[in-house]
Amino acid sequence: MRRGKTILIGLLALLFVGVIGSPLASRHVRQVTGRSDVGVTPCWNCHGPGGYRSYRGARPHPSPRFLAADLERRVLYASLGPTEQVARIDLESDEVRLSEPLGATPRGVAVSADGSRVAVALQEADRLALLDPLSLAVEGRLAVGAEPAGVAFVGNGRLVVANAGSGDVTLLDLPDLDAGALRARGAVDELRFAAGREPYAVAAGGDGGVVAVVSRMVAADLPDRLPRSEVTFLNPATLRVIRRVDLPSVHLAEDAAFTPDGRHLLVPALRTRNLLPILQVARGWVVSSVVAVIDSASGRVALLPLNQPNRNFPDPTGVAIDPEGRWAWVAAGGSNEVVRLDLPKLLAVAGGLEPEAPEDLGLASHYLERRFPVGLNPRDLVVIDGHLAVAERLNDAVSWYRPAGELLTRIRLGD
Repeated sequence: MRRGKTILIGLLALLFVGVIGSPLASRHVRQVTGRSDVGVTPCWNCHGPGGYRSYRGARPHPSPRFLAADLERRVLYASLGPTEQVARIDLESDEVRLSEPLGATPRGVAVSADGSRVAVALQEADRLALLDPLSLAVEGRLAVGAEPAGVAFVGNGRLVVANAGSGDVTLLDLPDLDAGALRARGAVDELRFAAGREPYAVAAGGDGGVVAVVSRMVAADLPDRLPRSEVTFLNPATLRVIRRVDLPSVHLAEDAAFTPDGRHLLVPALRTRNLLPILQVARGWVVSSVVAVIDSASGRVALLPLNQPNRNFPDPTGVAIDPEGRWAWVAAGGSNEVVRLDLPKLLAVAGGLEPEAPEDLGLASHYLERRFPVGLNPRDLVVIDGHLAVAERLNDAVSWYRPAGELLTRIRLGD
C-alpha cells in the first residue's frame, strides 16, 4: 500500500513537472536571462553546486564608453572599463586589437594630432597611460590628479586631463622622449587648475587655442538657490584660465564639443528644476534633457530642450559635430537612440534665449531634425569621414552609421 502511494506521488510529480513545471521553468529562465529563445533547462544548471560560482567567474563585458579617432588613418580607439583594456578598431578592415589589461579602469582616450601617441586616463590609478598607437603597448604612466576622466591632446605634446576626484585639471607638457625614456622618467612638467565639481569632459577648439573642461556634477549650495555646474575655458598656450561659466540647473554633463569655428560649445546634460513644485512633469518642471549652447567669446549660455511634447530624451550622453557645421548628434543612453540637430538652426534659436527662460518643449521642432535607433546604451560619439561612430556600451560594440541613421557596420568587442 505504501509502495503504491510512493509510485502515485512520483507519477503526480512527473506530471506536474511535465505539464505545469516545464512552462514555469521556461518562463523563469526567460525572465532571468532576458532572452526569448531559451528552452527548458534543468534547475541544477544554475542552482546546483558551482552554478553561481561559474557565473561569478565569467569574463567581464567590454562595455565601451569613451572613443577617440585618428581621422587620417581611419582608426578608432575605445576604452573598455570592465576589462581594463583599450581597443584599436581599423575601420578599413574592421580588425580589432586589444591592449593588455592596464591594471585600472580606462576612461577618456585621446590621439595626438600626428597619430603618434594615444593617451588614456586610468581612474583608480590616478595615472595617464601613454600607448603605442599600433601595438597598444604601454610607453609610460604619468601621475595626474585623482580619478582622471576626460583627456584631450592640444597638438602633439600637450595634454589636458580632467581629474574628477580632485576637482581640477592637469596640463601636461610631454617631452620629446622615446618609449624607454618615458618609462624611466615617469613624470613630466605639469600645471593644475581648479575646474568645478567632478571635471569630466574635455573638448579642444578646432585650432587648439581654447580648451573647455565640463564639470559633471552641480556644486552644493543652499536649498533655495539654483544648483550650478561649471565650464572652465583654458588657453593651453598661455597656461591661463580664460573664463569660468556657470550652467544653471545643469547636472550630469558628460561630454562637450566645439563647433568647427570654435565660437560655440555644445554640452548635453540634464536640467534639474529644484525650485519648482513637483508638478507638470511632462513640461519639464522636474527634470528635462537639454543641450547647453555656450558662446566661447562672451560666456553667454542658452539651454535648449531635447525633449519634445510626449516624447522624452532620457540620459543625454555623447555629442558630436559635423566638421562642416551642418549637424550635431546627441545620444540618449536611456532610450537607445540618437538625434540629429540642424546646427545653424540650433544656434539661431540659442541666440534668442536666456539661461533662465521657461522650458518650451515646442522649441525642439525647430532644430531637432531626425531621431534614429542605435544599439543598447549609446555613450560616446565620434564623426569620421562624415559618418557617425557610436560606442554602444551594453551591446559590447562600436557601430558606424550614415548621417541619417542607416547602420553600416557593427563591430563586436567581446562575446
